Amino acid sequence: MKKKTVFALGLALILVLASITVPASSESSSKPESDDTVYKISIGTWDSEAIPSGQALVHAVDYINEKGGGRIEATPYFSETLLTAADALTGTARG
Repeated sequence: MKKKTVFALGLALILVLASITVPASSESSSKPESDDTVYKISIGTWDSEAIPSGQALVHAVDYINEKGGGRIEATPYFSETLLTAADALTGTARG
């Protein structure tokens, strides 16, 4: 069961990182060039910050914040402070 949890968390991190690193279209868009919107992302896990999967989340959040250039602010939440393990699936689906 532990391996499935680590695998699921790893897969989720890969999907988050992949969605951030996808290059934007080269076509012109209707957005203004001086868009200063800051996007805030909350990432929760039921694991502790001290264990390897928690450390992986810390590094992923640091990477997101670094590559976001100040436009993306990711915040990690550990030990079920954002959602309990039982509520993770429905909470994620609801946003």
